Amino acid sequence: MVHIDNISLVLVSPLIRAQQTYEQLRLGGLSKELREGRVQPSCFTRTQARITSLLTEWDYGDYEGITTKEILKTRPSWSLFGDNVPNGETVEQVSARADAIIELIHNYQRGQDSQGTSTKVLKMPFTEL
Repeated sequence: MVHIDNISLVLVSPLIRAQQTYEQLRLGGLSKELREGRVQPSCFTRTQARITSLLTEWDYGDYEGITTKEILKTRPSWSLFGDNVPNGETVEQVSARADAIIELIHNYQRGQDSQGTSTKVLKMPFTEL
C-alpha cells in the first residue's frame, strides 16, 4: 500500500478537469469534516505537482466527439489500434508519450531517495497489448 506521505511527485494533465481533481485531492477532498473546518488539508503537502502535456488525451483528430459506434457506421471494419484516426494521433505517437512519461518518472526517481526500493516498469507498446 502506498502511504500518501511517501508521494513526492504527482503528474497532472493540462486538462482543467484533471487539475481540478488534483486540487481536490491536494486539499483533502470534499469531505464533510474538511468543509466544516474540523480537519486540516493534508494530502500531498510535501508533493511536487507537474502539469505535463504528455498526459493529454488521445487526439482523435477528425473523429473527436464521435463515438466508436458512429465511426463504425461509415467504416465497419475500423479499429483504433489498427487503422488510427484521420488527422489525429497514431498508436505509435500515444505509445511514445507513454514511454516519455515512464522516462520522466524514472529520471525523477533517480534524483530522489528511494529508501532501498526498486521499481520495474513494463515497457510494451500499445499495439502488443
